[in-house]
Amino acid sequence: KSVDILDKSTLKVLRSRKLPVRNFTDLALHPLKPISYIAFEANVDLPGYQFLLIDESTAEGREGEDLIGNWIEVDPKGRWLMTGYRDIYERGGRIIANPDRWHVVPEYGSIDWLIRYRLDGKGVPSPDEVIPKAGGNGYGIRLSTDGKRVTYLSFVGSPPHSGNLTGWDPTDLKKLPVS
Repeated sequence: KSVDILDKSTLKVLRSRKLPVRNFTDLALHPLKPISYIAFEANVDLPGYQFLLIDESTAEGREGEDLIGNWIEVDPKGRWLMTGYRDIYERGGRIIANPDRWHVVPEYGSIDWLIRYRLDGKGVPSPDEVIPKAGGNGYGIRLSTDGKRVTYLSFVGSPPHSGNLTGWDPTDLKKLPVS
């Protein structure tokens, strides 16, 4: 797997960077700088989905253990970045007793987070705020074109099991959202 930087007029590859990832899940471009944010499936351990940034002028990359998310959206003014993170983990087990033997049945939990990262002057993100239960069984995030609302798309909805799509203010995730 690799990221290729193309010449806009000829579509020839200018720079290429191989990445040790399983699958790509999303791509977002910084609106003011030559930076791409790339989400990918990292591994089977938590966090299973992360993102990195690539400087398009040099093909240099930057990653970090705290850069997590399946889906990415960048503020139209380049001040912050939002990610949605969905994963499943084994949280324990239940014992079932049958006459012939004991069975341990695993129980699973889900992670459905909406995370805001502040972007510094170079476009490097640092974690800022998290909504730990943004929905259930997520499948994406959307940011309004003016950057004033962000929604975690999920099959369950927010609050959980309501079926609602909720719009948070990305600059203050503690504000009550709009359904």
